Amino acid sequence: MQTVTLQEIKQAFPDGGLVSAKSLFEKKVIRDKNFPLKIVGKQKLEKSYTIHSLKVSASAKQAIEEASGKIVAKNEAA
Repeated sequence: MQTVTLQEIKQAFPDGGLVSAKSLFEKKVIRDKNFPLKIVGKQKLEKSYTIHSLKVSASAKQAIEEASGKIVAKNEAA
């Protein structure tokens, strides 16, 4: 399983926004968008992110939600 840290997300998406396997692949944060991945970390976020169809650690979920972000499942609209 690939892991992506909140710091890597902040660097790749400095203005916040939608984070998915496809967008992480396009920004060259991950090498394979078809390989399972998980967002990890507990860093404070200043921007709001919508995490789409990705596994997220409990500490990363808390940081994302504290920054008014959200985590949506594959079958939900982003």
